[in-house]
Amino acid sequence: MNPELLSKEKVVYFFNKYKYNSNRIYVLERQLLNESCKSQKWELLLKEISDLTRQLYIKNEALLDAYFRPALESPQQLRPDTIQTFLLHITFFLFENNIDSLITEDLINSFLAHPEVLDTQSKFSALMNLGICRTMSCDGNFDETQKIFEEAISIFPTYESTPNYDTRVHLAFCRVYQMLAFDLYGSDDYKDFVRVYNETDRLLRTGDEKLYKKMWGEKSDAQFHMDYLMRFLRIYGIFMAGKAGFDSSRDESPENVQALGTIIHWLTDEFEAEKKEGEVNLMVFTFYNKYRHFSGEISDDEYFNLMNSKFEEQKAFLERTRDYIFPESSFPVDDDPVDPVFSRMLDKMKLFNRTFSYIYVFLMEFAPLSADENLNREIIQEAAHFFEASKYAEKGFKTDKFEIDLMRTIAQKMTSINEFLIFFQTVFIHRQISTSNHIGMVSSIVGVCFYRFVEKRPDLFFIPGKIETVEDVEKYKTDMLHFVKVGALLHDIGKLGNTALINLHFRKITDREYGRIKTHSSLGGEIVKGIPYLEIYRDFILGHHKFWNDEKGYPESFKVQKSAYKYYIGLITLADCIDSVTDAEGRNYATKKKFDDIFDELREGAGSRYCPELVDLLMRDENLLNQLRMLTSTGRNLNLRKTYLRFIEHNIHFSEQEEKTVSLLNDTLYKRLPDFYKTCYPSVESEKIVKYLDGFSSSRNGRMYIMHDKTNRIYGVMNGFITSSIDEPDYFYIKEFIMLPDFRRKGFGTKLLMAVSRLLKCEDVNNLKLNVQTGSPDEAFFWIDGFSKSKSYLMELGI
Repeated sequence: MNPELLSKEKVVYFFNKYKYNSNRIYVLERQLLNESCKSQKWELLLKEISDLTRQLYIKNEALLDAYFRPALESPQQLRPDTIQTFLLHITFFLFENNIDSLITEDLINSFLAHPEVLDTQSKFSALMNLGICRTMSCDGNFDETQKIFEEAISIFPTYESTPNYDTRVHLAFCRVYQMLAFDLYGSDDYKDFVRVYNETDRLLRTGDEKLYKKMWGEKSDAQFHMDYLMRFLRIYGIFMAGKAGFDSSRDESPENVQALGTIIHWLTDEFEAEKKEGEVNLMVFTFYNKYRHFSGEISDDEYFNLMNSKFEEQKAFLERTRDYIFPESSFPVDDDPVDPVFSRMLDKMKLFNRTFSYIYVFLMEFAPLSADENLNREIIQEAAHFFEASKYAEKGFKTDKFEIDLMRTIAQKMTSINEFLIFFQTVFIHRQISTSNHIGMVSSIVGVCFYRFVEKRPDLFFIPGKIETVEDVEKYKTDMLHFVKVGALLHDIGKLGNTALINLHFRKITDREYGRIKTHSSLGGEIVKGIPYLEIYRDFILGHHKFWNDEKGYPESFKVQKSAYKYYIGLITLADCIDSVTDAEGRNYATKKKFDDIFDELREGAGSRYCPELVDLLMRDENLLNQLRMLTSTGRNLNLRKTYLRFIEHNIHFSEQEEKTVSLLNDTLYKRLPDFYKTCYPSVESEKIVKYLDGFSSSRNGRMYIMHDKTNRIYGVMNGFITSSIDEPDYFYIKEFIMLPDFRRKGFGTKLLMAVSRLLKCEDVNNLKLNVQTGSPDEAFFWIDGFSKSKSYLMELGI
C-alpha cells in the first residue's frame, strides 16, 4: 500500500486486527495446558491448534505487508495525522502490556530517524513509547533508557508546557515507567532514583483540578491520589535497594549514601503503615527483615526463624487456594481505596503483587538460608507449583531475568541432574511450549542415533581420561547415553532469556531479533556456570550452533574442535537440525519438510556445519533412517503426549464432565439463560432480561450459540444472524458476544469463537462481522482489545 494512502481508520483497523490475531495465538498455544482429555482428542486438538496458528501467522504477515511495513519503510510519506494515530495506538498497545518490538520499537526508531515527520507532540509520544518499550523488555542498557526518558520529559518539563491534557497524563506515565526501569534493569543508583522520585512528586502536584478530573474521574480526590501514587512509587525504590542488598559500595559518595538512607526510611515507614492496615506485602516484609539482619538488629537465627515462619504461613495459604496472580493478565482489582480509573492505571504497573513478591523476592531470599533437606524440597516444590499454575503467555513486563535468577537459585538447592531435569522441564513446558517440545524431540533423536552410531564407531565417543577404549564404551554405554540425552535436553536452556522472541511466532522475526536469539547459547552457558552437576554439560549448550569446522556459527569464542566432547556436540547439532526442519506442530512459522527432504542439506554441510563421520553413519544406516522417519512424523505426537502425561495432566483439576462444549440454543439451555445474563449484567432488571430473551428471533437466519459444560452451566453466548446477498459471500453478523465475568480474558472467548467458526463453515458462512460503537457495553467486545477507545466501525474476521 502507498504510505500516503494509510488513513487513521486503516491504522486503527490494523492494530485491532493484529492484536486480536496475536492474542488468539497466545491462547491457542496454551490451550493444551488446560485440557483434560483422552489421548486421541488431545492429539486432534494439537493438530487443530497448529493448523489454525499457521493460518493466523499468514494473516498477520498479510496485515503487516498491507498496513505496517509501508509506514516502517517510508515514514516520510505518511500524513501527520496518520503518524499521530500510529503513536497513540502504540501507547495503547504498551499500556495493554503487549511486547512486540517490530510494532513498537522498530516503527518508533524509524520515525525518530526522520525528525522532519515529527512535530513536538509526536516527538514526545515517540520517545515516551520508546522508553516504555525498553523498560518492559529490558532491551538495551539502563543508561540508554534513562536518557530516552529524560529527553522526552525535557520537551514538556512541566504540565504548563503543553495545553494537551492527554500529553499531561502521559507525562505522569513517563515518570512512573522511568522509575520502574530502575527495578527491571537491576539498577542500584540510589541518588538518581531519589532525584527522579522528587521530580515526579513536584510534577504531579502542579496539576490543576481539571487535569486530575480528566486523569482520574470527576470524583477524584487529587491530594489523596497523589499521596497514594507516591507511596506506590516508593515501593519501586524499596525493591531496588532490597535486591542490591542495601549495599552502596559501588558508589560511596555522600549523595548516594544519603539517598540509600532515604529509601531505608521509606521501607520502615511502609512496613509500619502496612502492619497497621492488617497485611504486610511479602516484598516489604522480606526486605524489612533483610535490612534488620544486614544492620545487625536481628541475628542469623532470628532472621531465619522469621522467614521460615512466613514461608509456612504462605505455603499453607497457597495449599488451600493456589491463588496465583500472573503478571501478563491479572493486575487485579484489589480494593485500592481510589477511583477505578486511577486504580486501573496503578494495576498496569503493579509488578509487586502477591505472587511476584512470593516467588521472585521471598523465595529468592529465603532459599539460600536453608540447609535442611526437607525444607529445600518444600522450597523447590513451591517454585514448581508456580510454573505449573502459570501457563504463562509472554505479555506484560519481561521477567526473563527473574526466571533465570530463580532457576539458578533452585538449582543450587538440588544435588542431582535428574532432580533438576524435572524442575527444568516443568518450567519450560509452561514458559515456552514450543521449546519444551523441541528439546524433548532432540533428546529422543539423539537417543535413537547414539546406539546406532556407537555400535559402528565407538572410537568417536571416547572421552580423554574417562572413556578411552572400546571396552570402556561397552562398560559405560548406558551412562554415555544418559549423558548425551541430558545434554540434548539442556542445550537450549539459554532460551529462557529469550521468551518474548521465541514465543513471537505470529510473524517473521526481524534480523535484530534474530541477533538477540543467537545470544541464547552464551546465556545458557552462564546459567549453568558454577553449578557442578550442570556445568559438565556447558560445552553442549555453548557449541550446538557452532559449525563443525568452527568457521561459522555462534558464539564465536567457542571452538568445537577443542572440546573433549566434540562428537557429542556434533550429534546434538545433527539432531537439532533434524527436529527443527521437520517440526510443523511447534514451529508454526516454518514450511514443513519431510525427513528425506533434508538429506541434501546434511550431505552439503558435512565437514563444514555438520560432523562428516556422523552424517556418513546416518546416511548409510537404512534402519536408522526408517526410525527417524517415524519419529519425526507420527512419533512426534507420541513424544509430545509423553510430555503431556508427565508434566501437564496431573495439574488438571477439573473432571472430564466439566469440559466445555458449544451448542445452538435449545429448550434446556434457554431455561438457564436468565441467570447467566443477570450475572453478566447485574445492574439490569430481571424482567428486562426476560423480555429481551423472549424477543430473540428464532427465524431461519437467527442463531444463538451457547458455551456450556455437561451440567449445562452457561459460560458464554454469541448471538446474531446470517446474512445473504448476491454481491458478497454469506457472513454472520454478531449482535452480542459475552462471557461470564470470571472467565473473561482466559481463553474461553477464543474457544467459543473457534467453535462457532467451525459450525458456521458447515453452513458455507465464511466471515464474521461485528459493528463496534463507542459506548457499547464492554461485555459485547471484551475479546478484542482497543475497541472501547475507537469510533464506530465494522470489524471483519475471515473464518
